[in-house]
Amino acid sequence: MDELVHLQLISKVCNELDNHLGLSDKTLAEFIVHIAGEVKSSTDFNEKLAENGAEFPSALAESIWRLIQAMKPSKASSSGIKKDAEPASIVPRDERDIQFPGLALKNSKTMSIADAWE
Repeated sequence: MDELVHLQLISKVCNELDNHLGLSDKTLAEFIVHIAGEVKSSTDFNEKLAENGAEFPSALAESIWRLIQAMKPSKASSSGIKKDAEPASIVPRDERDIQFPGLALKNSKTMSIADAWE
């Protein structure tokens, strides 16, 4: 899932570059995202871009910085499981329980619609 988010981020950076500069290069977008991962602020980001020969207007650099920060996957979501969520207790009894873990859950008590309205 993180790879899809990364690809979407690269695509959006390409769109920003195309909108502002008329240049849509995936390699350049990946390089820009890499640089953004190395710095802590937008001013450092703009300086680092200038050091590497990408002298963008400050408005474009700020826009790309905000875009990258907004779409950057958080460290909590990269683990795949929330810390406060407890996994359902599934003890596989046979091969089918392993193949279909959702069907191996215990049935829960049903509630009628009439009881829900009261």
